[in-house]
Amino acid sequence: MTGSADLNDISKNIDAFAMDAEVKTIVFHIDSPGGVVGGVEETARKIAGLSKPTVAYTDGMMASAAYWLGSSADRVVASPSAD
Repeated sequence: MTGSADLNDISKNIDAFAMDAEVKTIVFHIDSPGGVVGGVEETARKIAGLSKPTVAYTDGMMASAAYWLGSSADRVVASPSAD
């Protein structure tokens, strides 16, 4: 699956970044039309519960399940041409 991301990998990376004292802000670069929602609620809750500032950025598409994840960040930023 070209360009896909596994929620288990994302979750592991979130845990690693949360524990890393050098990471001050976690930025999620999202470009996805969405997809299967299995595991999205748990990952979104993990993002929302982070103590570090979070930003979801898209310069492409953030829809459906991808939007669920992105909207769990403290801030959502989209380029002018993003969907």
